[in-house]
Order: sequence, then structure tokens, then C-alpha cells
Amino acid sequence: MKTKFSERDEFNRVSIAENLYKIINSEIDISPVILDAPWGAGKTEFCHKTINLFNEKPEAIKTLYLDAFMYDHTDDPLLMLLTGISSTLEENSSQKNDLFQMSVPVAKTLSKFIGKAGISWVLKQSADEMGKELSEAIESNSGELVELGIKKAFKDFERLEENLVLLKSTLAKISVETPLVIFIDELDRCRPNFALSLIEKVKHIFDIPNITFIFSTNFQQLTAIVKREYGAEVDAISYLRKFFNYEIKLSSKQRNGRLEYKQGSMRLMTSLLLNDSKMLPVYGQATSIDKFLSDIFTLHDRSLRDAEKFYRNIQIYNEIQGAHYLGRYDWGQALMRLIGVYIYTFYPILTDKILYNQYDISEIETFFGASVEEINSSPYNGTRLPLTHVISAIFIESSTVKTGLTSPFDEAIQGGLNDCIKGLFSHGYDPGPDERTGISCDAIQIMQLLN
Repeated sequence: MKTKFSERDEFNRVSIAENLYKIINSEIDISPVILDAPWGAGKTEFCHKTINLFNEKPEAIKTLYLDAFMYDHTDDPLLMLLTGISSTLEENSSQKNDLFQMSVPVAKTLSKFIGKAGISWVLKQSADEMGKELSEAIESNSGELVELGIKKAFKDFERLEENLVLLKSTLAKISVETPLVIFIDELDRCRPNFALSLIEKVKHIFDIPNITFIFSTNFQQLTAIVKREYGAEVDAISYLRKFFNYEIKLSSKQRNGRLEYKQGSMRLMTSLLLNDSKMLPVYGQATSIDKFLSDIFTLHDRSLRDAEKFYRNIQIYNEIQGAHYLGRYDWGQALMRLIGVYIYTFYPILTDKILYNQYDISEIETFFGASVEEINSSPYNGTRLPLTHVISAIFIESSTVKTGLTSPFDEAIQGGLNDCIKGLFSHGYDPGPDERTGISCDAIQIMQLLN
């Protein structure tokens, strides 16, 4: 993983980190912050890069990264938060000792309520709701044990309030000298009760000046967690929004010009391929491949993680093939093989259908974003058609030839299509209309370790 923006920044996110740093060092209270992006959009990498950027700043600031999923097996996230903060303090320091002394009684008292309904129950219940709980308990039980239990619960609750005040005071003294920014990642992978308990504790217990919490998560998945925990009728979005003071959305696109956006994952893909000696011979010279992949990445809304996965499979293909790596082929052959690797990587059902020529024309139209109707209506000026149209036509024609069906393309466009297909294989071997897709099939079988 690249951990500095100077090493890699396909999404042009360094400005987000810089501006976030400015806000954190201002008088504006933005904690807790939610850093929202889909799975595979590079949230974890952004957290580590931002931490390194913060640590390089001249102003004193402490940072902490916590992978919430690593602590998901525990009953309560409080220990994760307190031990994490403790790890930022010097060993044997008075601050570390004070934090430990104040943390123990809080943790002990809170643990008594977990069996009842979770610590969040204690923190959130109003006086009326507590009264209702107590009255129900009295109605369903009798005797001195109930009375003793109620008295003990009141004492524990009073003790909790006192200990929380002391703990928050200790944390405030720690952060007044050096601000602390805590990044909590992988929240959307946690068990629902753990994830929600963590959010609630940060909001209710750690609402402290100079301590900023940044939750890196998928907000949509988080709303699903709320509905699963509290019921489908709950307004999950409104419920979550009350816990966060500021929201940052990480886009997977970068704005190149006034109206032009480029998929950030494609920027990564281009960088990886241009720096790969086994891909540079063909990729560096055939800009059409870059344009085709860019169109496909945009059409399929590929993420940063998708780009890394695709490139890893390209490396696997080249490793298996040895001297016959992709960069050794002419660009038409290389592109058809890349398409095979791409389909294998992301579309297992379509993979089998293409191998056995069982795909429908509509599936190809959707996959390449080019329908027969669009291809037939495309203006051909004697040079070339969009490459997505050409490749889509290759797969459609291959299917019709093998099944004995009539080509769905109009005669007016057929000549242009043939010229473009010949141009695709002009520097290498053209196996013909019934076998062109076989090039992609060969690549798929190589990825299946069959060749």
C-alpha cells in the first residue's frame, strides 16, 4: 500500500487531506466526521496517507488509526478507544497513568449494564424511559431482591456519571496540549451492535475539545446496519446524521477540465500498465487500448480496488505465459486477451457463457455499452468507429456465425465495421469472424489455469 500522496494520488485527494487539516486546526468543531465512499474506493489508503500528511506538518498533532473490525469480537468498543488513546501517550508518563486510573472504574461500571441492554441503553435513556423499565421490573418481580437490585442500579448509575465526568476531564487535559485525530476504519464490516455502540460512545463519551474522530465507512452500508438492528421502519439516514457533524464524500472520479471527468481507478490502471515492462511495449504505443479501458471502467464504475484486482490478474496471466506475455502481441490481439482477463476478473457467469458461446446479444450490448441499434446508426467517416462498438460487433458477429444466424448489422455499416476490424488486426494474425472471440476465450482458460 502506498502511504503518501506523493507516491500515488490517482484520485487527486491530497487537497481533501490538506483542507481537512486546516479545519481541524481551526475553532470549528466538526467531530465526529464521516468519510463516506463505497467499498473498494480507497478509504483505508486515504486514511494512512492523511495520517502521514498530518504527521509531517510543523504544528504538533497526534494521530491514531484504529481498525474497528479487528476488535469486532469484543463485547464493547470502549476498551478499544481507551487503549488506542493510551498508545499515543509516552510510557510511564503522568498522562498515561491518569488515563488508566480514570478508565478502569468507568469500564467496570459500564460492564455491569451490558447484560441489561448494552452501555448505550444507560447513556440514552431518559428519566421517563428509566421509570418505565423500573416499573415493569417491579410488576414482574417481588421481594427484597428486586428492591436491592434497583438501589444498586441507581448507585451504579450515579457512580458511572461521576466516573465519566472524571474520565472526560482527564481526556480534555491530555488533548489541550496536543490535538488528537482518531481515524476509525472498517466500521461497515463490523457486527451491527458493535458498530452502533462505537458510534454512540464516541458521540456521548468522547465529545471533547481537540479530539477529532473520523469514521471511514460506507454510509449506505451503515444505514443497512441501523435497519437490521432497529427495524426496517427506522429512518436510518436521520438516525445516523445526528451522530456526525461533518460529512466528506470521496469521489471515484477526477475532474480534468471544466466538464470532463476521468475515472480515478483508470488513472491508477494507466499508471500501473505504463510502469510494467511486460505491458509497456503494447500499452505505451496503442492509445486506443487506454481509451477502450477508460470507457469500460467508466461504464462499469470500477473502483480503485477493482483496478488493483484487474492488474493483479494481468500479472498472473503474464507470469503463466512466460515469453508470451501480453506486451509481445500486436495491439488487437493484446486487447482481445485483455478483454478475456477483464471478463474473467469481474463477470464469472458471462465468463462461462463466452467460453461455450451461450451468451445473448443483449448481454454483449449491455457489457460493452454498444447496442446493435447504436452501431447501425453510427456515422462512419472512413476512419474508425468507437472501439467499444467494434469489439461489441466482434462478439455479436461471432455468436451469429457460430449459430448460423443472419448478421444483425445493416449493409450500410457492415463495410465500415469490417474495415475497423481489419485495422484492429492489421499488424498481426486475424483468425476470422468465427474465431476472433476465441482469443479472449484462450485468455480466460489461461486464467483458469487450463492452458
